[in-house]
Amino acid sequence: MVIIDSLIASNYTNCKIMSSSYGVAMQFIFGVRDDIRNSLHFWNESKIVYVAGHNIIDYNIEERTQRFYPPMEGSTVISAITMSAKRNLVAFAESQRTRGAIISIYDKNQRKRRCLISTNSNANNISAMAFSTDKDERYLLILYGPPATSLLYWCWNSPNHKGTLSLKHPVESSKCSFNPLDGNLCVLTGKKTFLLIQIEPTNDNVRESFSLKVLSDKVNAEAEHSHNYTSHCWTADGVLVVSTDQGEILALNSAGGLIGMVNIHKRIDSLEQHQYGIALACEGPTVITMRFSKDNKEEMFKETSVHLLGDEGDRVTSLAANPVLDKMLVCITTGKQLLRLGMNKKPQELISNFHSKSIIGMDVCVRKPLVATCSEDNTIRVWNFAEKTLELRFKSPEINPLSVAFHPSGLLLAVGCPDKVYIMSVYLDTLKVAQEIPVKQFREIAFSNGGQYLAVSHSNLLQVFNFYTMEAIPNLTISPAKIQTIQWYEDDTGLVTSDLSNYVSFCELDAQLTSVLVNSKHAIAGVVKIPGSPVAFVACSDLTVKEIADGTVNKKLELTGSPGQLAITRNKKLFFVGLAEATLPGVLKCFKYPLSSNESIEIQAHAKKIQRMKVSFNDKYLFTAGADGCVIVYELSDRDRIRDAKAPALKYSDEVLTDRQQINDIQQRLEEAIGNTKEFAVNKTSEQDSIMAGLTQEAESLILRIKQKRVEYEEAKVRNEGAFSVLNTEHDSKLKKSIQTKVGELDQAKRKHLEKHAKKSTDYNKKSLELENLLKEQEAARVRLFQENANAIAKQREINSQAEEAAMAELSQRSKELDSKLENQKEIISQILKDNDTELNMICLLYT
Repeated sequence: MVIIDSLIASNYTNCKIMSSSYGVAMQFIFGVRDDIRNSLHFWNESKIVYVAGHNIIDYNIEERTQRFYPPMEGSTVISAITMSAKRNLVAFAESQRTRGAIISIYDKNQRKRRCLISTNSNANNISAMAFSTDKDERYLLILYGPPATSLLYWCWNSPNHKGTLSLKHPVESSKCSFNPLDGNLCVLTGKKTFLLIQIEPTNDNVRESFSLKVLSDKVNAEAEHSHNYTSHCWTADGVLVVSTDQGEILALNSAGGLIGMVNIHKRIDSLEQHQYGIALACEGPTVITMRFSKDNKEEMFKETSVHLLGDEGDRVTSLAANPVLDKMLVCITTGKQLLRLGMNKKPQELISNFHSKSIIGMDVCVRKPLVATCSEDNTIRVWNFAEKTLELRFKSPEINPLSVAFHPSGLLLAVGCPDKVYIMSVYLDTLKVAQEIPVKQFREIAFSNGGQYLAVSHSNLLQVFNFYTMEAIPNLTISPAKIQTIQWYEDDTGLVTSDLSNYVSFCELDAQLTSVLVNSKHAIAGVVKIPGSPVAFVACSDLTVKEIADGTVNKKLELTGSPGQLAITRNKKLFFVGLAEATLPGVLKCFKYPLSSNESIEIQAHAKKIQRMKVSFNDKYLFTAGADGCVIVYELSDRDRIRDAKAPALKYSDEVLTDRQQINDIQQRLEEAIGNTKEFAVNKTSEQDSIMAGLTQEAESLILRIKQKRVEYEEAKVRNEGAFSVLNTEHDSKLKKSIQTKVGELDQAKRKHLEKHAKKSTDYNKKSLELENLLKEQEAARVRLFQENANAIAKQREINSQAEEAAMAELSQRSKELDSKLENQKEIISQILKDNDTELNMICLLYT
């Protein structure tokens, strides 16, 4: 493998510059590819990636917009697509005519593209890929084949692959992935294939390399089960869940050992992990969600929801679970439908209902943003390319459409069938047959630009009708061969046609027919007339586009593929060629007109050849329809601004067709609704009147009871006031007596305390006098006995001093106790007063 970033980036940049200079940009694709397994992935909760036509689509579900990742020029097929575990990288594999297999990697955040080319000429196809689960997601596991049978381990920002594993036989219906908890462990499953592979670094000092070692080539389970493994996925805790074609679901550990098994007895086609378990698509088609519990052996897989998708013959090829909204699943079916599933809702089309088979007819409306298509699936669809929606889908067992033509008003649609032409009225959600024209061997149909004529080719006849009178202009015999294309002149004075005998005919409605033989050997695939000129261009099977002017044929363009449909803008600035190779994608080539050289841009459009191509009347849009069932809308920005300023285009009409019966039905339903409303109003009024009468009666009785209660209240109030006065008087007298008693007790205690204190003072004074007399005696004796009694006197003084201090301390203590008792008495009195107030308030409340 070698990286060709610079070459690819250069080509891609040039393609973008040329596309912008040509003013052609792909805007929207109605359709989806159903032949690539596991081709559906979520970027985040509102964006998905899938394949439509020959492009990778980045679709915003909320905004209904698409971004495109186009393949390389010369790409022949997109074979595989994968997304990294962090959902920031997407890789898709494509095959090239000359370069082999190429892998393109897109970075969602940086919008960066990297491409690889295989140097192995025997490996032109890649069937499966997987990003590694390491921190940087630098490695990619690639499965080549068939016919090659090799598994490649490659670092996508390095010029060389890192390891290879050769397989014993080609693997069909294959899928590979990495363990989310161990980036060195991967698994490959397929028909009769189960490989558990360990990736280990080698001792190569020159360059980084790895060896791919098979740890197990079978499931280590004693229970019998099918060995045709259809899909697998990893749970968040590293458990490998594998499904089989017999409906068995196996839960395996990292060594391939069986830890649980359940059988739903239906073939399982796809298996994906979601937040709370697994989602699987099985035959029916049916999508089942299961809650997975590793520790619960008895109910390891518990079914939580079942969705029936539609036609029994369809199968699910791709399934994806929303990484944030666990109740949202999206799947692609073999009927080419992109469906959205909710846990408790019926399946819904994510975009719209698509064609399931090749589109064989298409026309664009002049006055409305509508495109009509018919397909081999026997349906007619009308698309609104402004709102990117499907206006209506019509299918009838009696109508097998081969071609469609829109009346310029958008109110009528001509549908060509093998034996009839139906003129159908276009209603809001259906088509109704307004008139039938019997024909034989129908081929093509076209309205004139003004809508006054309808041209029908059947067998070798071209028949033109005055559409408003349905009178037929005489038949014009073109040639013995059948007519295959019709185009009106821009002024509706004639037509240009081509037939299977390679004649191009210019048919004036009031003049002679002119036929030109382009080439007797090479078939004509398409023809377009240049507006305002007698010149026409013809697409031939010899890979050329020829010019017819004045009855002469000149070669103008030489192409690398077989041209099919041709188109030109009305301002004659852009010329389009749709390639129609049977085995190659339908490529759109854009040229600037006049065709002075082969310089053009190439847009990878359809997965198969382009069947139809039309330019809108105002030159703003180009439409292509392919054998892949897709309708692609392109925006054209290179318009004639001078012409638009002089004659600005009319805005698209929003008129809706209805008939007298529908109006009568609506009027009848409206009258019934009005009658029901009036009856309801009368019933409601009478009911309200009866309710009001009952409420009035209840109110009056309530008023009487209130008046009675008020009288009773007043009487009770008078009685309570008398009782309260008596109680108040008694309480006041009791309170006064209590206060007088408490005050008398306090005064008595105070008197006792003062008397006791006075007595102690008298005793102290007596002792003081006695002491004083004693001192005098001692002083007199001291003079005589100073020396003998000095010590005794000092000792006696000390004793007296201590006694005095003790007496004073006792006095102080008694004084403090008295003060404390006084404070307690005051608090008791205060509390009694408060209690009396509280009782008074309660009594007042009781009697009020």
